[in-house]
Amino acid sequence: MWPTALRCGSDALGGPPNEILALDDRVYVGAKDHFFYCLMARDGRVDWRWRIGGDIVGVATSDENNVYFVAQDNVLRALNRKSGGQQWLRAAAVPAGVGVPSRWRDDSRRRPVAIASRVQDL
Repeated sequence: MWPTALRCGSDALGGPPNEILALDDRVYVGAKDHFFYCLMARDGRVDWRWRIGGDIVGVATSDENNVYFVAQDNVLRALNRKSGGQQWLRAAAVPAGVGVPSRWRDDSRRRPVAIASRVQDL
């Protein structure tokens, strides 16, 4: 497949990779360097990358146009599969009192948006 494997410090990634999503001629993967990458399946070359506020959680998913993923910054993002342009982002729901700053806990005006379990539900 590629002359070198995905690994920390390789030309492709700046940190250890997370689970990959392989689609058509591209591979999508988050890394511990707080970037989400689109690699060309043919040779492993970075097509684009997107800076995020934390490590990727789990594996990304997609539809015909976008790739979706959640990071430890508690944000769900939609990026265009081909260009890497951000289509939208949404705050992920957090169970009461878990990882939520104390100043938000009793604020009924500030509620995070729930994450759909399937892309079709968005």
